[in-house]
Amino acid sequence: MNDLEERIKECYARLNKRLSGKSGKFPFEFFIRDDAGYYHIEYNDSGKISFVGTDRGRDTCRYETYDVCELMYWIFKGAAFSRGQAYEFEHRHSTNDPRRIWFPKAVEEISKISPEWAERMKTEQEEILQVHPFVDDPFGVTKKDH
Repeated sequence: MNDLEERIKECYARLNKRLSGKSGKFPFEFFIRDDAGYYHIEYNDSGKISFVGTDRGRDTCRYETYDVCELMYWIFKGAAFSRGQAYEFEHRHSTNDPRRIWFPKAVEEISKISPEWAERMKTEQEEILQVHPFVDDPFGVTKKDH
């Protein structure tokens, strides 16, 4: 195993322990494309790391960095997002925009790893809401007929 792969896996284990209480197995492959809507990691000799999503033979997204910490943010941002969505599903309010529940929960989850990451995620969520504001009761379920 390459030194960079080892560093990535060690960093993941340390941060995952903060999030979930256990180190856990690193969930991504290196250089092995899944092509079923999943992510993998690539890197080159210069140290550039790519976090790549693929589906049906095509790249759907590609994030690139030289910083293992940045890679970890992308990985754990996804984990926090998933935890927020799962929490929202269990506490759903039929007429409220689900992001009202899952956005704060995702921030709460990632704050277990880093307060700075929590602030960063909160800022990213605010930027999303500037473009795509909350939409409560989009189908008029709670409106009374007159």
